[in-house]
Amino acid sequence: MLMTRHSRYLQIGVAVLVLISPATMASGFRIPEASVYGMSSANAVVADTDSPGALAYNPAAMGFHSGTSFVAGMTTVDPDITVTTASGQFGSDVDAPFYIPNLVFAGQLGSGISAGIIINSPFGLETNWPDETFPAFAGPFDALEPSRSKLEMANFNPNIAILLAPDTSLAIGFDYYWVKSVRLDTAGVKISGNGDGVGLNVAFLHRMASDWSVGLSWRSRVTTEIDGTVSASGISAPATTEISFPAMLQVGVRSQVTPTLEIEFDVEHTDWSSFNVLSVSHTHPGLPTPITSTNVWKDSLAFRIGGSLDLGPSTELRFGYTTDKAPNLDTHFSARVPDSDRQLFSVGVGQEIGGNWTVEAGYTYVLWEDRNFGTGVPFGTFGTDPSGTNAVNGNYEADAHLFGLGVNGNF
Repeated sequence: MLMTRHSRYLQIGVAVLVLISPATMASGFRIPEASVYGMSSANAVVADTDSPGALAYNPAAMGFHSGTSFVAGMTTVDPDITVTTASGQFGSDVDAPFYIPNLVFAGQLGSGISAGIIINSPFGLETNWPDETFPAFAGPFDALEPSRSKLEMANFNPNIAILLAPDTSLAIGFDYYWVKSVRLDTAGVKISGNGDGVGLNVAFLHRMASDWSVGLSWRSRVTTEIDGTVSASGISAPATTEISFPAMLQVGVRSQVTPTLEIEFDVEHTDWSSFNVLSVSHTHPGLPTPITSTNVWKDSLAFRIGGSLDLGPSTELRFGYTTDKAPNLDTHFSARVPDSDRQLFSVGVGQEIGGNWTVEAGYTYVLWEDRNFGTGVPFGTFGTDPSGTNAVNGNYEADAHLFGLGVNGNF
């Protein structure tokens, strides 16, 4: 039986439920690469007291740096995501490569007190499935098929660090998340918006005897208020929602193993269980409001090991490995966030170029485990939300190449 115009609007409207999951290629939609130095070491630098590139991971390190520190870099991300469904194999057609800038500027305010600003992009990226990727959406359901999901955001993070003792530093600051653009579409619904939100961060760094150090960095959950537009069937209307970015805790221990070799081990906990119930309110005359959805994500852990080796008085080799656990469960698996457990392999180099300046380059290869999602739960079980149903059955494969270039200095 063909759908009536009203029921078609209803199904399109409920499909908005899945559009608020900004689909990316990180664990959930996390981008941990906050500097070229960190990326080169698989982001295992939270206990590093020396490198300016570690300040973005642990602002308490400002307490151990004299003068003014400057870090600037750019990381490119080139992902390849494919799915094989009953219709064949399809690639996510994104505007790659993505460019992720980062900046740190920090200096001493007085004896034992430092301040700085950190700018980076801790969440984001994109997926975009071509029409007819998922055969369940053929015919009257074509308007519900997931297409483009894109999130662009930046974090502006001012901090103050206090040297509590010669070997102990504490930092406190706030995170201002600016969501520059959200684009979340199906074949029949277009959503765009932007917004912002504020959170807190606290960091701690302690140098121990025998060339050991321990670091901790915590960032609170940030809820951003998004204002935008919902468009369907030639009608556009204002819409509002919230995107809740998870709290994060990174803890690490670092050792000066030899005069030329440092090794660090980190664990990061991401509070993805906060990404649960979502609600969209709007004034579109043909769509129900508010529209709610349940994602049922779980908290995730990343385990990182990284280090650096002095190859000479002015050249440093960086390296690292990460295993990162995915937060999304099969119960509400989404083609917009086809995440799975992943591994990261990193390498990089830092070269002093005179004075206190260093040029940095890094590379990371990211490999996801294949996510072969196949369920007997029929499409329609959760209304028109296809997540967790056989509408998105398929074998999902992904990898990515990250390249970074940057410079840091102390003056």
